[in-house]
Amino acid sequence: GATTIVQLPLAFVRSGYVYPPNGAVNNVGNNGYGWSRTSRTSTNAYNPYFNPTGVDPSDYYYRYRGFPLRCLYPGSV
Repeated sequence: GATTIVQLPLAFVRSGYVYPPNGAVNNVGNNGYGWSRTSRTSTNAYNPYFNPTGVDPSDYYYRYRGFPLRCLYPGSV
């Protein structure tokens, strides 16, 4: 397994995330986040994460974090 991201302009937007306790929007334009459908624990879920230098497809964080939802299709574009 290598991880490949299709090079489409709108495929993976570096949208940042919302931090619910204070409503702050962080890392917009720098980091991209999204939720996996798979939970890690009762309070954590997996979130594919990427930035300009790398990708972590199995990162995880608290489920209350305001990451965007992404619909990913494994077939051809």
